[in-house]
Amino acid sequence: MEKAEVEEKKDLLNEKIMGLFDNVIEERVSHYKENKEEITISNVENIISRYSYMNAGIAGVASLVPGPWGMLAVIPEVIAISRNQLAMIYDIGKAHGKEKFMNKDLMIGIFLGGVGANAIGLAMMHGSKLVVKRASLRVMQKLAIIAGGKITQSAAKSTVAKWLPLIGTAALAYWAKFSTDKLGEYAVNMLNKEIEISDEELQDDFDDVAIVETLTNSLDELKMQSMVNLLLADNEIHEKELAYLKTILENIDLSKESKETILHAIKTKSLFKVDYKSFKEDSSTEIAFFADMVALAKRDGKLHPNEKKLLQSISNELELPENVIDDLLIANIQKVGKIIFDSNNAVDSESGDHLIVKDLISGKDYGVVRDPKTGKYDYYRKG
Repeated sequence: MEKAEVEEKKDLLNEKIMGLFDNVIEERVSHYKENKEEITISNVENIISRYSYMNAGIAGVASLVPGPWGMLAVIPEVIAISRNQLAMIYDIGKAHGKEKFMNKDLMIGIFLGGVGANAIGLAMMHGSKLVVKRASLRVMQKLAIIAGGKITQSAAKSTVAKWLPLIGTAALAYWAKFSTDKLGEYAVNMLNKEIEISDEELQDDFDDVAIVETLTNSLDELKMQSMVNLLLADNEIHEKELAYLKTILENIDLSKESKETILHAIKTKSLFKVDYKSFKEDSSTEIAFFADMVALAKRDGKLHPNEKKLLQSISNELELPENVIDDLLIANIQKVGKIIFDSNNAVDSESGDHLIVKDLISGKDYGVVRDPKTGKYDYYRKG
């Protein structure tokens, strides 16, 4: 993808993000008006779970292409995931009885705060209250650029998406689910507070480009140091793992000195001391980093006990879900028609002539069959 095309697609993404906030609010208001659906705090857990599985399904079948901006080739999927996350924020607000406060300023404030850009100050805690400032059109446009930049940072600029064909769809699907879960938790923590809509307008004195760049590059060196530690964990440097790591190193935005230090550590088999908790400042970067680590461990076709031990230690420090390693190692996302499922969770039907799978988007069970020759799945049809 040429640089001009990249910039064009980034502008398109920012434009579509700008329109999402109004569109989602309008759609959710219409939905609740037409369906007369009543939701309460007791529904919040199911709301987050439903949207996170929907996003896992969308990400799990995205036709990403290799290269630094692979995610920008599938803008519809990126927008669909973001739309679901915003709808989730709105639904959580309604469940907490805050529907009247769910305007564009609050929605983008929570969205940005949940993805690591809450220092801007659009929606901030003051004592026990969540205070929401107003944003002018110009400020909203800058905030949309930050939101779009954060999305591409979390996906396209993270190595998990950059070299996705080497990693498999499971990593991106897990990233989409995990980041949606984390955003949901953040939204709950904000929306269960008393809300005050302020007359104060957010000042146009922040550098949107600088904020995006800071979010993008801050942890790259720690990522590479962590990968070196994993590469050396089994006391044997495998060619596939080394080639994979060198490919990332060649394309990552690090100084020449930092790259030379990393290559020297590999050559001398020297370990780095890494504070893995640094990744906890940003949940989407956190899971993208861990997916990268699992992907590197898989490059030689097996997972050494020492590698799994190190991964488990990192997972514990990051307080990731207990089954995260297995989920990233074995998840096998498939698509048949409009349904998306993990084939590893398929079960035999009572008749034994087809499989029962759960659609990740709707949660409904469907019957499918697998062609033993091609390995492809299709709908089960009686007779």
